Amino acid sequence: MTLHGAGRLCLIILLFLVCQTRASTVEHLSVEQLTERADHIYLATVIGTPQSTNDTDDPSTRLHLSLSRVLKSGTPVESPSGTIEVLLPGGTIDGIRHQIAGMPHFAAGQEIVLFLSKPDASGRRWPIGLAQAKFDVQRQAGRPAQVTRSLDGLHRLEPGGAARRVGGSAVLTDTDDPSSEAMSLVELLGRIQTRLGTRGQQRGRD
Repeated sequence: MTLHGAGRLCLIILLFLVCQTRASTVEHLSVEQLTERADHIYLATVIGTPQSTNDTDDPSTRLHLSLSRVLKSGTPVESPSGTIEVLLPGGTIDGIRHQIAGMPHFAAGQEIVLFLSKPDASGRRWPIGLAQAKFDVQRQAGRPAQVTRSLDGLHRLEPGGAARRVGGSAVLTDTDDPSSEAMSLVELLGRIQTRLGTRGQQRGRD
């Protein structure tokens, strides 16, 4: 191999390793698996910009949500309506960003369906399957609401053990149901409710 060729090979390997460090490998989870593993499932709208905090032992981010529906809750007294605060892992402390590859990103005004764990020792709730836990609701006049999902920074471990890189944002297609080209919000909520065996706690629109 020539020196030039060896240099190109080293560059390719380096770029591969850099990309790997910016990605998390997670198990591919269907909607039903997300539903079973989540302690909380919300249809909600993000209020304001998420804010980093160092009130806990580890960097965290405070997320405020206006709830439209509580589909599942591990807290019996939790209100099916109103505004809640959710503490998530990761944040910016003293100008240093502590980021977990593959975590979902949130922006003010986003309407989302979110699958979360029960609080850990620091009071933080982890998105189930990282970015797999957040479905963005897309509404267009005269058409049923659709859900999309951004999976940047994830390697999903498919059945059989093969890791496949996924990224970007696209209309959701579930690999467990290849006949489904897209998923509407109504279908997503229906699959969650079917797995739960309940209609959940409803407020607002679908």
